[in-house]
Order: sequence, then C-alpha cells, then structure tokens
Amino acid sequence: MKVIGIIKNDPITGVMYGLIEIPDQDISKNKRIRDAHQAIAKIQVKHAGIIRNQRGKHK
Repeated sequence: MKVIGIIKNDPITGVMYGLIEIPDQDISKNKRIRDAHQAIAKIQVKHAGIIRNQRGKHK
C-alpha cells in the first residue's frame, strides 16, 4: 500500500512529499490496535454512564 509522506525536510528548499510504500502487515496491525482502542473507549463510556446513574439514584 502506498501513502503520502515526507520524503525530505530541508530548511532551505522546504518539505518534499511523495509516495511511501507501507507493507500491508503494518496496516492490519494498526487496524487491530485501533479497533481495540475503540472497544475500550466504548466500555469506558458505558461504565461512566452506569456510575452516573447510580450516583443520581442515591441523591
């Protein structure tokens, strides 16, 4: 897979962008990590809602 990235960052001529080849293996690993983070975030939101509801009941 190819993505756009910085090829050269020179203070005189500036930044040059170009296509960089990324192995598909890295993409799938990053996707699994992102999916895991999203799942954890959903659990945290759900847990915060439960705690909020419990605190409201005790008032």
